[in-house]
Amino acid sequence: MDLVRAVETQVYDPLRPPLQVRPRPRAATAQGLFSQLDTWQAKALAMLGGYYVVLVLHMIFLRGGEVTSSYVDEIFLLFLGACALPGLARIHPQVRILLSIYALFTLICVVSAAFNGLEQWYPAYPRWLAAFVGVLLDVKTIIATLGFAYLLSQQKNDVPIRLSLMILIGIVLLNVPFLLRDIVLGGNSLYGEPLRLRNGFVQPQGFLLFVVDSADLTILASFAAAALYIGTMRGIWLAAWLGLSFVTLIHFSVKEAISVIVCMSIVAMSIPFKSARLRTYVRTFFLMAAGVLAFPLALFVLPVVTTRLDEYVGGDLADTVRTYSYVVAVRIANDFFPFGSGSGTYASLPSRDLYYSPLYDIYGLSTMHGAARHFSGYLMDTFWPKILGEGGWFGLATYLGMLVFIFYRAITNLIARTDGLNVFCLCVLVTVMIKGFAASVMSQETFVILLGFVFAYVLVHPVAARRVGQVRRAPARFQLGRGY
Repeated sequence: MDLVRAVETQVYDPLRPPLQVRPRPRAATAQGLFSQLDTWQAKALAMLGGYYVVLVLHMIFLRGGEVTSSYVDEIFLLFLGACALPGLARIHPQVRILLSIYALFTLICVVSAAFNGLEQWYPAYPRWLAAFVGVLLDVKTIIATLGFAYLLSQQKNDVPIRLSLMILIGIVLLNVPFLLRDIVLGGNSLYGEPLRLRNGFVQPQGFLLFVVDSADLTILASFAAAALYIGTMRGIWLAAWLGLSFVTLIHFSVKEAISVIVCMSIVAMSIPFKSARLRTYVRTFFLMAAGVLAFPLALFVLPVVTTRLDEYVGGDLADTVRTYSYVVAVRIANDFFPFGSGSGTYASLPSRDLYYSPLYDIYGLSTMHGAARHFSGYLMDTFWPKILGEGGWFGLATYLGMLVFIFYRAITNLIARTDGLNVFCLCVLVTVMIKGFAASVMSQETFVILLGFVFAYVLVHPVAARRVGQVRRAPARFQLGRGY
């Protein structure tokens, strides 16, 4: 009708070019985004947001009051594994490098498991079963990376990714009123259980069962909002980013608080303001704000950490499970030099649930609350002791090399072109590194699938492909929010 009305009102002039009416840009609404999922690869990539919907529903309705893991990530990994099959014949060169490094790490852990000699302390030691389960649990992120790498290579725009980020933000926004309810009312949670206190402050959890789940989802949603803001420069996403960052801080969780402050600086340095003066002012403001927040955070961290460690053993900082697990990991790496004790033997799920590893008895962990046979809930509260203990010094060097390779690609992509998804990936990687010192983050269901996407995007990104001659320049097909 616009074209007909324009033609009818136009005065005919044979020397004048015909009137061209540009189509109106499609609104960036959920309905408009769903309508653009025109291929099965796009629909499959958008399932990243659906994964978090299912995961949250499982956390609410199926877990009950017990701290148990789910099979949501394993089911979704089967789906991603099927998606990866069409692309196995032509694996991206950067993904091949990642696979090679991880294959070397896995080989180190399996070989060391074959010759660790633990059967002399524990004759019923299930060597190959523990090693197989350990490798299977560790390979989750790699399977997700292969699946997402193929799906990303088939995309012409960022619509599925943007839709997933919006879904993640929507989940957390639904939880915000319940978080405020916990802070204002205190006392018990929605499920009638006492809310946790940290230094006199209530740790809200909202409609989720655990504070850590709420804090993790909130910080990821803040990164998603920052990515959408950098891609679109719309005020609504700026407000969402700042608001969700503040909501993350009021969880009073040290790891997430440190991650938010560091990543706010990264985002502030990446906002593409047109005015150089405004860009300088904003960056200076955020850097000063990070410095100002760092001092009270430091005053908050020490008593919180002390209180947290008191919960484990009773105040002796030298005898805590988390602290001592690092000491034991170094001893294991030295005693089983150079390849460690092998997969499924230390600080991993098989060594705790499949059997009780004799290493815990040998190095005294079995005498500590949280690592004993009758209660071993704190054995997997760290990540790096597992890598060092099971892989030894060579395994640790190999794993660190893999992460350095990923970080190098992420920073290279961000320097080459500042867009929302590059910032999102770098913030997720920084958060994983920070949380890894006090949580087994690489195997958590909240992060394991997302890390596969981050690895794939960092490696399949056109800027990374330029290094190996894939493209001559970085196309803008993955520039978040372009055209909207």
